[in-house]
Amino acid sequence: MVLMSYEEFFERLIIHKDDFNFKYKDFIIEILKSKQGGESYSCYISQYDNTFLYEGFLEDFRKKNYCFYRTYKNPEELLQQFRIDEKFLREIWDDLVW
Repeated sequence: MVLMSYEEFFERLIIHKDDFNFKYKDFIIEILKSKQGGESYSCYISQYDNTFLYEGFLEDFRKKNYCFYRTYKNPEELLQQFRIDEKFLREIWDDLVW
């Protein structure tokens, strides 16, 4: 179930610097502004059964079972490099659950 187009997501990420949480298969993907500041963004992937979506998750980072974490210099780098199941975010867009 897609609630927004990829183009709207792109605009909200690049221009408005929004955060995003969504489910893909059995994973939760969190794309958030990095605590490092500046233009950096962090991406977290966790098993769906081991987590839930909420604000301020960094304080409880050690309590969650992340299977992937990476900080990117800017949202453009994230969109160019982030992959799951050997696919870019745009390729799995229609399979995301919000």
